Amino acid sequence: MPTQADAASADLARAVSLHEAGRLHDAETIYRALLVTRPQDPVVRNLLGLVAYQAGQPEAASALHRSAIAAAPAVADFHNNLGLAHAVSLRTAEAATGFRRAAVLQPDLAFAWLNLASATSDRATRRRSLRRGLTLAPANPDAVLALAASLADVGQAEIAEQSALRRQALLGRRSRARLLRIATVPEVISSGRGRPAMRLAEPFEATAGPGSPIRIPLRVTVLDDAAVGGDGLPILDDAVLLQDSIADLEALPFVSGLVTPVGKHHLASHHPPASGSTLPEALLLGGGPNYYHWIADYLPRLMACEALGYTGPILVGRNLSPVQIGTIARVGIDAARLVPLPDAPVRVDRLLVPSVATRLTIMHPAAIEWLRGKVLVRPAASIRRRVYVSRGKATQRRIVNEPDLIRALRSLGFEIAELETMTFDQQVELFGSASIVVGPHGAGFVNLVFSSAPCRVIEIDVAGSNRSFYSSISAALGLDHHRVSARATAPHALQQSDIVLAAADIERIVALVQAQ
Repeated sequence: MPTQADAASADLARAVSLHEAGRLHDAETIYRALLVTRPQDPVVRNLLGLVAYQAGQPEAASALHRSAIAAAPAVADFHNNLGLAHAVSLRTAEAATGFRRAAVLQPDLAFAWLNLASATSDRATRRRSLRRGLTLAPANPDAVLALAASLADVGQAEIAEQSALRRQALLGRRSRARLLRIATVPEVISSGRGRPAMRLAEPFEATAGPGSPIRIPLRVTVLDDAAVGGDGLPILDDAVLLQDSIADLEALPFVSGLVTPVGKHHLASHHPPASGSTLPEALLLGGGPNYYHWIADYLPRLMACEALGYTGPILVGRNLSPVQIGTIARVGIDAARLVPLPDAPVRVDRLLVPSVATRLTIMHPAAIEWLRGKVLVRPAASIRRRVYVSRGKATQRRIVNEPDLIRALRSLGFEIAELETMTFDQQVELFGSASIVVGPHGAGFVNLVFSSAPCRVIEIDVAGSNRSFYSSISAALGLDHHRVSARATAPHALQQSDIVLAAADIERIVALVQAQ
């Protein structure tokens, strides 16, 4: 007669099967039911963490993986998966620590070494880890590609291309016209029949925190017989992702789902075959609902239409808001040209892929100037507004005691802005006419691209966060940027935590306002 333990094991096996099939909600339901009778079970907690990771909830994933590690600290998979959750939150140092710990606990764990290579900023460590991972998993095509990209990054283009061609052989088919070179060498070429890649602006070199300088290209790559997934990522015949289409190059291995283990298997995000839908030509815009990424990463891609005189269809994300559609019209693009991306990848005979305008937290200055030139209407010089940007209607990163701050700011002549109630033009006018902007860190601060010196910016964020999205925009425009760090209500989840301002924090904000 089956025991309760047998039943639980059967339930777990069924949940893992659903998980591997991509039915995350169904798997999560069973995992959570199992936790009712096995609340501290580290395996179930680890699997729930993977569900959260795949559902785009890295902070929840981190908490679950940490609890699994607390119960079973010697399991390498748990540390690897904690590293993955940190990686998608751009906490690369913490990610590297998780991967390194996994590799120490289980030195023959190939994907721990491969993930460590993707998380470290040290090029020598990256190459050593890649080689170690490839020794353990010589037929892993994603690892071969990662090694190729690493070699190309230090100028070894010929060896990089050999590694890329090896990857094609591992996949059992050959990509047309060596499309892999596009993902591995600095000078992007065309895929063969189309025109070569066209540069829109000189590469911009900047430093984002410690480490080597980063280069941000603005160019258009021409791909023949390519496909675009429903997530807006162009994929080549052998499923290679084009680096120019990703804002954070270091995230490339995670985007392709390199190593997410479930039980003894590896879950890997992958694109299904392209649907029957085919377009003769299209330009990729893409984009999702996040306003920061829309303005910083994606909207500037439309520079290519102007530079090339392109008048054909434009592939856009499926769930763009009316405000986002309004920004497209504002830069001069007819909405009739927009083609929402379907769920299944669409095949395009000739695909134009403008590069994303950012790398890490840095936005190319040419993209900033293009946006300003397209949409900024400068108000009369006498109009200099004091603006507080509220996140009171948001679900995270709110200021818990915001009324205390608002009372102090109203007495100094501030108006209170709730950006989610405003049109795009109203937001542009608000930031373009502001002499001082105060508010908690949030997507709306990307509107600083429409502000002008001598505007003073006071960004309120949680202590311990090093987010530089908006200070980098301020630096490009000569804005006077200040950060006020305050207490987080959830120190274990800084990226989404609400904020509590102490009396001293409010006094500092008032002093910064009065000192302008």
